[in-house]
Amino acid sequence: MNETQIIQRFSPSQCRPFAMDAGTKDATLTKLGIGVSQKAIADYRRLFAQDDTAPAGITTPSIATPVQFLQWWNPEIVEVATVPTDADEIIGKTTAGTFADEEIVQPIVEHIGQAHPYGDMANPRLASWNVNFEARTIVRFEESMEVGILEEERAAKMRLSSAKEKRAACATALKIERNLIAYNGFSDGTNKTYGLLNDPNLPAYVDAAKNAANTSTQWADKTFLEIQADVLSMIAGLQNSSKGLYNPKTKRATLTVSLGAEQYMNKTSDYGVSVAKWLAETYPLITVKSTVFLNDAHGGDNVAYLVADETNGNKVIDQYVPEEFRFLGVFNKGKSYEEFFANATAGVMVRQPIGVYRLSGI
Repeated sequence: MNETQIIQRFSPSQCRPFAMDAGTKDATLTKLGIGVSQKAIADYRRLFAQDDTAPAGITTPSIATPVQFLQWWNPEIVEVATVPTDADEIIGKTTAGTFADEEIVQPIVEHIGQAHPYGDMANPRLASWNVNFEARTIVRFEESMEVGILEEERAAKMRLSSAKEKRAACATALKIERNLIAYNGFSDGTNKTYGLLNDPNLPAYVDAAKNAANTSTQWADKTFLEIQADVLSMIAGLQNSSKGLYNPKTKRATLTVSLGAEQYMNKTSDYGVSVAKWLAETYPLITVKSTVFLNDAHGGDNVAYLVADETNGNKVIDQYVPEEFRFLGVFNKGKSYEEFFANATAGVMVRQPIGVYRLSGI
């Protein structure tokens, strides 16, 4: 009677997947119940020995791992930057009128009268009033998009929505146009749609003083004291031109400087205090902002605006926007669909010119 030899016994805890590598020995295979004939071992050694030539391949030679398996795709998508649309932050915005209106009209009332010494027999003097109407033309813009069925499905393979991206592109295009009008008006203002830089009610620019060397008016070439003097001249000039209706200690205002000159407000004095810090501590009601649209705004010179929030209870400058974004409709074409969008703006109106001071040459 033949006896079966027990080679090796493994408990359940000892059983696990086995990986064969170059260090695996024949005895190990035998214990695991893996039989390899001596002929097979000799054949493997002959075929894969370093001194032997590898057998010719059948397929076209290529790298071991295609490059698409060696790529990491960033889930964050980078969008191309556009011109900043900051007019609302600097000027503000009022939703007024409708998409169908032609003009935004501002009534202006002036009280007329002069008191005279009293006399029983003197003729009475009568007070009166004048009314005028300042109008701004509303301009409308449109943008549309078309998305195909196949286009949307293929975009989804990239984890993108073509419809969403095109819709965002329409909104961005309309906002950029409205922002440009807020600064420059429309059609050079020939249709009574003006911006912050060309409204006919704006006061004239005041030239900045030259530096100590008498060579430049630009803040890049000025010291702390010289830039501080320019800022002080704007505050004093606005208070004086408004006949005291603007008081920097009690009324809020916004100082908007060109982006090219903004950082020079960080020039410091001999005591380590910057112009920006001095202004914030001395005039806490003045907010400082900057925009690229004030670069080269007046004859190639950078400019600064100091605008009071209000004078005599009236807002100094306003931007009128009947509709910022309007969805007009959608048209199904079978294999694709179109969406149509529009906006409407009347640009900027300077309602109280005495509340604005403009400095050029910084």
